[in-house]
Amino acid sequence: MNTAKRLVCLVVVFVMSGAGNARAFTTVLPDKGAPQTPPAKVRPPSPAQAPSSAARSAFMRFDAAHSGSQGVEWSKDSASPRSVWGFKSRAFAGSAEEVARGFLSSNVALFGTDGGDLSVAKSISRLGFRHVRLQQMAEGLPVEGATISVHMTEDGRVVGVDSTYKTGLRVDETKKVTPSTAAAVVKAKLGKKTSPSTPSLVVRPTGLGAASLAYKVKTVTEDPRGNWTHLVDAASGKIVSSYNDLRFATERASGNLSEAKTADSLALPKAAPAATSGRANSSPAWYTITSNTFDGTWPGSGWWRGWLSGAYPATWGKTTYKHYSGSYSIWPAVAGTQPLNPWVYFYPNYMDSWAIYGPFDLSNAAQAQLTFKLWNETELNYDWIYWMASANGSSFYGLRTSGVNQSWQSPSLDLGSYNHLWALNNLCGESRVWIAIRFTSDGSVVDDGPFVDSLVIKKYVEGGYTGTTAGSFSGWVFPTNGGAAQAAMPMSRQYLLVGPYRTMTGTSGTFSTGVRGISHAWLKGPYCVAVNEDMQGASFTAPAGASVNNTWAYGPGDSHADEVNLFYHVNRVHDYFATTLGFSGMNYPMRALAHLGTSYNNAYYDSSDGNIYFGDGDNVNLRDTARGDDVIYHEYTHGVCDHILDLPYVLQSGAMSEGYADYFAASFTNDETLGQWVFPDTADQRNLEHGRRPVGQNMRFDNQGIRNCINDPDPGTDWWALSPGVNPTHSGDGSTYNDGGWVHHNSQVFSGALWDVRNALGSTMADKVIFESLFFWPYSLESASRAMKMADDALYGDNNWTNGSPHAAQITNACVTQHGFYVDATGSTPSSVSLYTSPSRKLVNRYATIYGYVSPRVVDNPASYGGQKAYGPKMKVLVYRYYAGKYRIVATLYTRLVYNTSTRSKYAISYKPRYRGRWMVRSYFPGSAYDAPSIAPKWSGYSKFTVY
Repeated sequence: MNTAKRLVCLVVVFVMSGAGNARAFTTVLPDKGAPQTPPAKVRPPSPAQAPSSAARSAFMRFDAAHSGSQGVEWSKDSASPRSVWGFKSRAFAGSAEEVARGFLSSNVALFGTDGGDLSVAKSISRLGFRHVRLQQMAEGLPVEGATISVHMTEDGRVVGVDSTYKTGLRVDETKKVTPSTAAAVVKAKLGKKTSPSTPSLVVRPTGLGAASLAYKVKTVTEDPRGNWTHLVDAASGKIVSSYNDLRFATERASGNLSEAKTADSLALPKAAPAATSGRANSSPAWYTITSNTFDGTWPGSGWWRGWLSGAYPATWGKTTYKHYSGSYSIWPAVAGTQPLNPWVYFYPNYMDSWAIYGPFDLSNAAQAQLTFKLWNETELNYDWIYWMASANGSSFYGLRTSGVNQSWQSPSLDLGSYNHLWALNNLCGESRVWIAIRFTSDGSVVDDGPFVDSLVIKKYVEGGYTGTTAGSFSGWVFPTNGGAAQAAMPMSRQYLLVGPYRTMTGTSGTFSTGVRGISHAWLKGPYCVAVNEDMQGASFTAPAGASVNNTWAYGPGDSHADEVNLFYHVNRVHDYFATTLGFSGMNYPMRALAHLGTSYNNAYYDSSDGNIYFGDGDNVNLRDTARGDDVIYHEYTHGVCDHILDLPYVLQSGAMSEGYADYFAASFTNDETLGQWVFPDTADQRNLEHGRRPVGQNMRFDNQGIRNCINDPDPGTDWWALSPGVNPTHSGDGSTYNDGGWVHHNSQVFSGALWDVRNALGSTMADKVIFESLFFWPYSLESASRAMKMADDALYGDNNWTNGSPHAAQITNACVTQHGFYVDATGSTPSSVSLYTSPSRKLVNRYATIYGYVSPRVVDNPASYGGQKAYGPKMKVLVYRYYAGKYRIVATLYTRLVYNTSTRSKYAISYKPRYRGRWMVRSYFPGSAYDAPSIAPKWSGYSKFTVY
């Protein structure tokens, strides 16, 4: 029934009733299947296409105008570079955004934009560098996957650019599909019980210079667990792209306000009025934080109302149609840009309406609760009324209901204890808490809807007394893994409530406070909240006294043992990143949930809420993941990377995400093997030193051997690639599963290289170099190698990347020699006539750029001669391919020398080798009539390389 039919029902009921207003209205892993095998021919991610002559010329001019040893990687789907590095520009004034725009405006011919079609997506400062990522826009919409990242020094000198900008974009604006239809298409694919987010319109590149409109739909699923992103073509309504970004675990009432829009003048929730608090020498009592019968002005102070972007534009407001106390209640479609009157209409389709109160203070509360009255008539199992709470104002957890209750019910939400039915942890002790009332509807049946009245939030505050209280907290943890003996360790950064005042233990687990009173404690603090999905979390209460001590003493057979273990290890690894590596991005109360699902064979980090989840395993394929310290550190590192990088969890970027998580977990434990206890079968363990099989989400327990990356680094054999047209998937039956493009298998190439960097530099130096490299936002294996060198130079060199970095040789050896990264070759300048190939001296892609140098310089600085000396004599380059038992000439190329530095001149030429295998090049210098006429014509030596 749609809302337009409401008038018909009203007339019928009115006539039949004959009375004024009287009316009657109505976790589990997918089937593993057969072991998965890679394609017959595998190769690393596709190399770039050969750049156009205009693009090459633009780079030649850029190269001539900048000092340093510039390198370029060409984009495979645009006429602009994917990355340019090894230079330092002139200084540009202003913010990071202004510097980036100024630089791009000065180099339009190379990068294809002056910055006018870019909007700021992200900006950070770190280690003497500023980094800004700019999102490409077209027709006022974001272009999916199209950004430019600009890296600069603090004084505004650009030192690197990474770009996925799409040049010459022509957008087909055909749009025949509505947002609701797009959401329905995704829902039909994933199942009726899913809840797709409101679709957002984006521009989707479809080929060189071509693009169309698409709807981006994000969806949470329970079985298989997933946080899906789908692109639905706006013209055809077909799904054109989908991937599981990172795993999500919930069948509970939850919501996120990242795309909320307001229906009134309140842009964000305002601070709620302060409630009366208990004080020293006071008696325990319940205090009312807010009480609403909605008869007065609403929304008042502390309230916010709105709807999610793309949903029906209406939200909660007052109505006299139903009321429990007084004359009013609230209904989810009274206000907004398209409000409805419940006396006339049913609620509309596609609603996502919110009413939020907060923040309010529970830091001194021992108990707290939300209560209200609800009259509900909604479509059973499809249209839902939620009541939820949050500790951050954006991620809400709580309860929901649907169906018909044509009488006033009394729902409640206990804010002071954990209830496993909705996975909301105890919020007592939190200084900023929000509650939300939310209503969602799908695209079909509508009805009267929910009416909310008499909403009350209260807290119970213990009495406080004059005196002091001191003590300590410790807990039985598994120092390494669940197979080791438990040991008592200090519980640092743990909140406890003494009377009406919250305090916290220090690094040694001790505390002291200037008040006396009943003490309450839970496994929660500013950096971790341990949650038990199977039962209420561990808690502690002690009578008032001068000394309060406790040991969370739960043996291996106790469900609470996992909470204690998670709380200890999450705080420990937090302190490592915060103190040793100086990163404050994880300073929030991360929820670490134990006992996820039933015998769930996994652990994961969820980017949608920033929390980590641990299954118990089935004890056949996997043991309890919450008891493996390396598994905890691995998942936590996923969170660290998520707060710095934007690495989609598919293909090469997904493999890098796994590789970083592997490395820091292994380095922190000083053990290159991960999962020794969690995996009963040693063949499933992960070894960074010897390249054993990686583990992770939806891991295939097929025991297929992995080649040793140290001994056989060729990505052509160690890297599993998807066949053309195959989408990366993390779940499905045996025929469709491919682990997001084999992210765990392929991560061995990356994590093994990082471990070799550690072997070369030592753990302290390597950890810092690798961590700081994250802030250069590496997007590929080769860019990760460059980022490590830039971080290395900033940490231990002269912070001038143009002249190399102190440990470039060790990093190149680990990445290129040991693990076959096809990375840029940088380093010493060859004497006389010589050349090198990019991306490396030994391994190049099929669209190689061949560089050569002549030393001493034979082309003068054009600035000295009015721009007349930029180009020098023509060079001849011979290209050889090895076949039929010998190297044979297959191409003769010509290029000109250009001015490069005061000591050498440079040439560059693009050539497509066409075939994999062994190749060789040499160049001929014809002599010079410029600065160095004494240099006779000569041939360079041979330079051999392998094409993958």
